[in-house]
Amino acid sequence: MQGNGMTRILKLGILLVVAAVGGWAQLVTDFFDAAVLQEIRLTMSAADWQKLHDNYTDKKTNYKADFVWRGTTVASVGVHTRGTGSLNPIKPGIGIEFDKFVTGQRFLGLQSVILRNFLEDPSVLHESLTMRVFERMGLPFQRTGFAKLYVNGVYVALYEMAEPIDSRFLLTRFGDDSGYLYEAQGGDRKSHTSELQSRGL
Repeated sequence: MQGNGMTRILKLGILLVVAAVGGWAQLVTDFFDAAVLQEIRLTMSAADWQKLHDNYTDKKTNYKADFVWRGTTVASVGVHTRGTGSLNPIKPGIGIEFDKFVTGQRFLGLQSVILRNFLEDPSVLHESLTMRVFERMGLPFQRTGFAKLYVNGVYVALYEMAEPIDSRFLLTRFGDDSGYLYEAQGGDRKSHTSELQSRGL
């Protein structure tokens, strides 16, 4: 009887440890889970958030913020506008750099994450569906997902999260991050403000 009691206690202890670890150890696949509408919360100076909108064509300036996802906080990240044809003062495309102010800082192994504003995709699905096709075909694909963005506790809009194509991407997909990595440049710098307002995005 004593042995059975000890066994039950041991099993209960193992279950509690597994539950605790399972609740804490989030993975990058959880972050880009296409079946879940995520919530990303940024806390930053209200003045900086306004500057980001006012200077939406300035993609080089990073504003300091705290990033929160599922209770996990990454302090002092860099937030900047991004895009070319999708540049917009109302709903800016956003880049989040986890190591901009803290050298070597990562979130689930990511150095950065992209938040797309859908300005060039009225369906809100083009990139996500394309990546699912690539995945089914066994081709290298960029992880994507959807998230509601909150800034200083206020809901901003729906965004598409996209995995950055960087050295980590090359290493995890091809096993090698050496050589050249090119980024295409192009698009139209129109703000498409009226289109964005009419679609309510």
